[in-house]
Amino acid sequence: MVKLVSKNIFSFIFVHCNTSSFRRNLRRGILITLLFSACSDVVEYSPFDTLVSAHNLNQKNISKIDTSCVDTLTFAFISDSHIFYDQLRDAINNVNADTTIRFVIVGGDFTSLGLMQEYEWFYSMMKKLSVPYVVAIGNHDYLSNGRRLYGKMFGESNFCFYVGHYRWVVFDDIVWENDNRAPNFIWLREQLLDSCHFTLLVAHIPPWSDQLDHTFQPDFQKILSNNPPMLALFGHTHVYEVGNYVGVPYAIAGTIEDRTYLKISLIGKKAIIKKIDY
Repeated sequence: MVKLVSKNIFSFIFVHCNTSSFRRNLRRGILITLLFSACSDVVEYSPFDTLVSAHNLNQKNISKIDTSCVDTLTFAFISDSHIFYDQLRDAINNVNADTTIRFVIVGGDFTSLGLMQEYEWFYSMMKKLSVPYVVAIGNHDYLSNGRRLYGKMFGESNFCFYVGHYRWVVFDDIVWENDNRAPNFIWLREQLLDSCHFTLLVAHIPPWSDQLDHTFQPDFQKILSNNPPMLALFGHTHVYEVGNYVGVPYAIAGTIEDRTYLKISLIGKKAIIKKIDY
């Protein structure tokens, strides 16, 4: 029966392949298939898809950081690249040219609308870095299905990692785009209790921002003043700034749109912050 059916099908194809209409339709089908195959990078079936091409990147990249002991540990801090891909590309080239930088921390807002394609575009750009990178979540990265996308592509939004004697506490302090939920201050308090390492805090939104004002700023302020990290790094404002908040030295990276990022060198308890304009 199978042989008979197969024979009949191939006989049908052989006969009808000789018709001009069949050949035209076949050529069109092949052309459409090739077109969609070639354009797979730009075709998106839904802006709310969460089928990202990479997973758990933060932990994978952390494992690649050079942890060999030196007198100075240097890393770059960039933030708020949004969809400024030309400027981000130039920042990546600038970092790649600096052999003293061991890794890069992204302070959030690497998208504008939290769409899957924006996550993929950012990932495709960051693959060109010659050093590992770690990504914090920003409020724009929460939009649409961004929170789910971040979890799939990068992992937990509250996490820590170590390099030598230093410990980075990466804290998700998004409020408005997180249904006005309180950040996990209990987790943050526990992480800052560690006295065995020199601790740095990374969060997208500065504690005095309008997202945290009145309701959440007092909790944030109290936690930082009770167990101050050696340095806090923020983004969000798009303006470069250094200062001191409740006894904690801080730096805010300007936006990549302005072609600027921070180069930070750690020497014992001292952090040397240099603004790089490129």
